[in-house]
Amino acid sequence: MGQIKSWLTNGSNPPEKARPDFRNDKVLYSIFFDADKPVAQVPVPKGERLNGEFYVDKCLREFKKVYKTRRPRTGTRGIKLLHDNARPHVSKYVREVIEDIGFETIEHPPYTPDLSLCDFWLFPELKKHLGGQLFHIRPELQMGH
Repeated sequence: MGQIKSWLTNGSNPPEKARPDFRNDKVLYSIFFDADKPVAQVPVPKGERLNGEFYVDKCLREFKKVYKTRRPRTGTRGIKLLHDNARPHVSKYVREVIEDIGFETIEHPPYTPDLSLCDFWLFPELKKHLGGQLFHIRPELQMGH
């Protein structure tokens, strides 16, 4: 534990500083949303990395499946995908698969956090939904449950 600056007498030990425990289990989600609400959510399993293959095989395919169900006539036709410039989103493999699926991508300008939709829409919605709650198991986190 860390120490606190304080006056001490000779030979006495400094008080220990309590630190928050940041080792709590965390869950990473890839969330797709339209203008109104989240459309698909894909939790990244504990120990799994969110790389290009996971993004394509789990995230994009789940999003495509959900959208085909929601829009049986048009499916994914006309879908415009805006995602940031994180490596899993912009690798050559991912771009090729996105093109094969038929999604159109909207380029996210680099170094423009003021244009992130998550900052203005998704995070406040998640905060409303999840705020003040304590979850004991991962499935409890899934939105809409």
